[in-house]
Amino acid sequence: MPLPDAAADAARDPNAPPALETVLDLPYLHTLTGQPQQLRGVVQAFVASSEPVPRRLAQALAARDDRHARDLLHELYGAAETVGARALRATCQQLLDRAPGAAGRAGASAAETVAAALHQTRAALARVVAGLPSAPEPASRRPAAAPTLLILDDSPTLRERLRQVLADDYRLVEADSGRAALAACAGDNPPDLLLVDLNLGAAPGPDHEVSGLDVIRQLHGALPCVVLTVDRSPATRRTALQAGAWAYLLKPPEPETLRATLEATLARARDIARAASQPVIDLATGILMANHHLSEDDARRLLKTLASAERRAVRDVAERVVSAQRFQSQLAQLAGRKPPTPSSDGA
Repeated sequence: MPLPDAAADAARDPNAPPALETVLDLPYLHTLTGQPQQLRGVVQAFVASSEPVPRRLAQALAARDDRHARDLLHELYGAAETVGARALRATCQQLLDRAPGAAGRAGASAAETVAAALHQTRAALARVVAGLPSAPEPASRRPAAAPTLLILDDSPTLRERLRQVLADDYRLVEADSGRAALAACAGDNPPDLLLVDLNLGAAPGPDHEVSGLDVIRQLHGALPCVVLTVDRSPATRRTALQAGAWAYLLKPPEPETLRATLEATLARARDIARAASQPVIDLATGILMANHHLSEDDARRLLKTLASAERRAVRDVAERVVSAQRFQSQLAQLAGRKPPTPSSDGA
């Protein structure tokens, strides 16, 4: 649907707000207007999550806490990317481009600049949303056996957008801190893969001491991680890939590029898991053939049937078969030994 023409309004009224195209990335927003409910959800998440940022930024700058101030600017930059807020994004980038500590010396003026750009952005987005048609919420088409994706990002705006893009393909688990992500991965039902933001820490506290890069390093070799960040630095890309990231994407991602990258990562992870599982599956197949006089095809079919009945991976069932065989062998060895003779004095 066409977006409001603020340029025409300004021509008629010199006190009218700035033209939308100076505040928002209209070509990007045009790609979202075909899904009005989704666009409303993203804008609502942006408005709610960005409201306290100027106050928190002013507090960080007043305390000369440059790291926290930059974390807040990174979060706001990513949220601005997600809603197509070009003027706000440029404001954040200008402050981030200053030398470390410079934003702190700017103090209240930097926070006021961000607050003004944010106010302008929210007013422009409100005009866009007001012109959207009403539409029913689409039903989920997610398959019952969908893989689980953990989204690690401290931006509610981006998490809302990713929900809209990926909810039909994945079971989604969300975490806004590195500690929360690691706890989810260590649980009884870990995710199949992770989508990780590197720039965490916009909210102060011990939970945000674990960065996205720390999560990737700790999970290296255990779970596949795809980076999703605003950081375009080649050095950061190299660091993330060396830490164990499987792919590196920039915010906001094109939906098809995001889906294709996640699908390719999941397929690669499954191929690696199958290759690692094959020796134990082959061993379990041989045990079933020997113990139950089955052909190789029948033994492999039995493993798959057991796995399906128990809703477990074939490798898990194969490991149980091998463990049971080893236990039986140890038991037979012990049973075949002569028990020790008690001493004559009864000691």
